Amino acid sequence: PALPLSAYKDFSSFKIYALDCGLLRCLCKLPAEVFLSESSSFTEAKGSIAENYVLQSILPNLECDPYYWVSNGTAEIDFVTQIGMEIYPIEVKAGTNLSGQSLKSYSEKYSPNLMVRIADTDLSLKGNLLSIPLPLAYKMKRYVKEWRSDNDDVCDYMELKR
Repeated sequence: PALPLSAYKDFSSFKIYALDCGLLRCLCKLPAEVFLSESSSFTEAKGSIAENYVLQSILPNLECDPYYWVSNGTAEIDFVTQIGMEIYPIEVKAGTNLSGQSLKSYSEKYSPNLMVRIADTDLSLKGNLLSIPLPLAYKMKRYVKEWRSDNDDVCDYMELKR
């Protein structure tokens, strides 16, 4: 990924998202209880719906279309977007298992200044990984911009330090 992201589109590869997560759940014939269940049998479906939810949440505030990144089929970053002159990888996690090699792979290859994980987690900044709770995904651009500024008070709920 390099600036501008749009110059590096791969038209042979794409993802399709629904306009509404509720409609997507119904189209998948998933009962609503799936989201309250810890069952691993619906992990992929929950992940797809969480990814769809995050896209709906962040898209209105983005400056360019989000893309995704795949490394030889071994690692995938759900969204890669450009905000100002920076490119940010965004990983979405539906469950409580936050481990994964995708952000690590991306980081080793491209050394981004900041990476974003949107998940069932607390708002935090550890190193160059900004973790954002799923319900606050719509504020991602604000958190990223505040991280880039000299303002230490990143959000209403806590103070993040670089």
